[in-house]
Order: sequence, then structure tokens, then C-alpha cells
Amino acid sequence: MGSGREAAGRAEPRIAACLIVRDEAERLPACLASLHGVVDEVIVHDTGSRDSSREVAAGCGATVIAGRWLDDFARARNVALDAATAEWILAVDADETLQVDPAALTAALQVADEVDAFAVEIRSRGGADSRGLDARAEVKLFRRGGLRYRGRVHERLERADAKPLTVRLLPPQTLRYQHSGYQDAAVATAKAVRNARLARLELDELLADPDPQPADVARAALDLGRSELGAGQFEAAAGALRMARAQPEELMEWAWATDFLARLALRTGDPQEVLRLADELAATELADEYSSWLKAQAFGLLGRAPECLQQLDTITSLHDLAGRELAFGQVRELRALAEANRDEAESELH
Repeated sequence: MGSGREAAGRAEPRIAACLIVRDEAERLPACLASLHGVVDEVIVHDTGSRDSSREVAAGCGATVIAGRWLDDFARARNVALDAATAEWILAVDADETLQVDPAALTAALQVADEVDAFAVEIRSRGGADSRGLDARAEVKLFRRGGLRYRGRVHERLERADAKPLTVRLLPPQTLRYQHSGYQDAAVATAKAVRNARLARLELDELLADPDPQPADVARAALDLGRSELGAGQFEAAAGALRMARAQPEELMEWAWATDFLARLALRTGDPQEVLRLADELAATELADEYSSWLKAQAFGLLGRAPECLQQLDTITSLHDLAGRELAFGQVRELRALAEANRDEAESELH
């Protein structure tokens, strides 16, 4: 699949789109169409589709690798990487489409000599999620060679020499992803159950090692906790997240596990636990105003409107631990509710 950039005399740097798919025949046409004029080759690793995914991909000009699912997302993605020949890899999922300025993208890559990868904005078609997250940035564009995926689930890119990735954020006007996701609740739950099973496999493999790396254990336990939450297995999720927190030297994994536990406590109606965890997050200085947001919600559950409002007064913007902006409307909604509760309580005193 040609990129169309040759006509402008800019055949280099070349880009390969790499996908892993299974039973995505309905989604592939829109996804692959959005790559036209952007990439020089498309590699589709099909991991055992029972529908016409392979035929659809081939009909769109993709190189199709017929494989099978081996309970390992990183392994599946690396198969696609190994088949690519371009200098740069664009990781794409079947439920994503791209909005691209090809000229700006080419220009960015031509001056990226010291960059391993680019983080790209991903926006959900359905608007903000349950947390109020409108968009997120993920590493989606990276240099081929020296980078490999690792992790059965929630796979991540790592350098072969174990050094940190050099990542730059691409402006959304240069490249942005639109993510449609899986709206059917049963499908989403089934995927979460699958992810939990894979995360458990990875964690068990690590714990079978007599001397596992603490960072790997923390990461695998966090992945398991996230997946169990998605599957609605709250007790199992809490156990895995506590294991991640047992590795305090891995600060970001510890912080994310603390955040997930706090949100789980909000969901299960344990505001005192939320307050305790929020205080721990605040002490790290990682959470900024986010810990105040957790506390405000806890005070709201406790019916302590003045303290809820006191926390809300400290929030001028709302970001999660990764610095991603959360919808501020939920802060305004909680403020309105707390003010109404406060006014009602005051009127009852008179």
C-alpha cells in the first residue's frame, strides 16, 4: 500500500502500519482506508479469524500474516513488527481510524534523529469515559529496530538495551487517532475477563522465578488488577493492586495501584479508605490536585458538604496521574450537589 508521499518527492522516511486482528472484518475497511496516503506498507497479523478479516485486509492491499492466538499480545505484535521493512512503525488497532496531516508527519520524522517514539493523542468517539477522560496519549509511532513489545496484556514498548525510551509528543493536528471501542457491554466484559486471565498467567510465570524483578512483579500485578476491575471481580482486583503497592520502590506502579484502589473504594462505598489512600497519594506529590478530587468525592459520600467544598476549592484543573486532562464538568456537578446539601442542612438549623 503506497503512501502517496512519493509524488511530493518525499518517499522517505517510510512508515509501516502494523495491526493484530481477529474477527474484525466489519471494522477493518474504515481503519485501513484511514491509512491511505499515510503509510508505505500495511502489515496485518491475523491471529485466527473466523470471519473474512484476512480477505478484507488483503483486498485493501495489506500484507497478511496468517497466525494463531498464543495468549500473548506482545508476541503477536512483534510478529507484525518482524514483517515490516519501513523505518517507522505505526501501531494501529482495528477499532481505530487516523486523522493525519501527511506533510507535517513527514516533516516531524525527518528531524527526529534522537527520538525513539512518538506519543499520539487518542480520542474516543463516544466522548469522555466514566472517569471524564476525553483523550489520552499513547506511544503509537516508533522507530523500527531495537524496540520490542513486552507483556502478555497491556503490552508496552521497550528498548533492547533496557534504556528508557526517548519519547516526543506529536501535535494532534499532525496525527490523531479516533477510537471507537467496543460498545457492547458483553463484549467489553469478555475482553476484560480474557485480559485478566493473561495477566494472571504473566504474574504466575514471574512468581515462579526464584528471584523475580520487583519492577516486573509490580507491573504484572497492576495489569492484573486493572483487568479484574474491568471484569467486575473487585475482590481479586483489590488483591492484585495491593501486591503492586507492595513494591514501593516502583513509584509509578505503586501510585497507579493506589489510584485504582481509591476508585474501587469509591465504587464500593468505602469513603474512609478513599481518604486514607488519597493522603498517601498526596504525600508523593505525583497527584497534584487529583488527590483533592478523590477526597472531595469521599466527603461527598460521607455527606460532609463543607469539607467536600473545601477540597473542590483547591481544584483549578483536573488531570490523572499520567497528566491526562479529565473533564472538569464532573467537578462542577459535585460542587452543585455539595452546595445544595450544605444549604439544605443549614436551612434545617433555622
